[in-house]
Amino acid sequence: MASNLVRFQTSGVAAYGIQAYTQHLGQETKLAEEKRRQEEAGVPEPKDEWIGEPKQRLRDVPVVVIFQNWFEGSYGTTNMIKMMDDEGRTLVWFSSRDAEVEIGDKLTATFTVKRHDTYKGAKQTIVNRAVLTAREED
Repeated sequence: MASNLVRFQTSGVAAYGIQAYTQHLGQETKLAEEKRRQEEAGVPEPKDEWIGEPKQRLRDVPVVVIFQNWFEGSYGTTNMIKMMDDEGRTLVWFSSRDAEVEIGDKLTATFTVKRHDTYKGAKQTIVNRAVLTAREED
């Protein structure tokens, strides 16, 4: 009995549907886990604002690490650290060294604003020359 639903030429697309759905579920689980960790760490709700002006040096800004990822780039291995200040503004720092931080760490940051950027519709401030120190609890 021949079926007109899936032909041999389109069977690969049909078979990939299962894999795509599995990947989607994995991504949803990962996002939910990341959100749960951020809530446990007391990360404030994000605010769609930039901080400072390009080339401005900001000192002693209280931040919380919300994301960290290592990846290979044109200049070797790069560490991307995404942080949020107490007002909910997002800061991103690309570094070639290990900052030895973990998600949820509460730190004090001194950095230079490199530029203002937008990623997936959200404003974020790209920083460089960052110095991160452990924040003293109140």
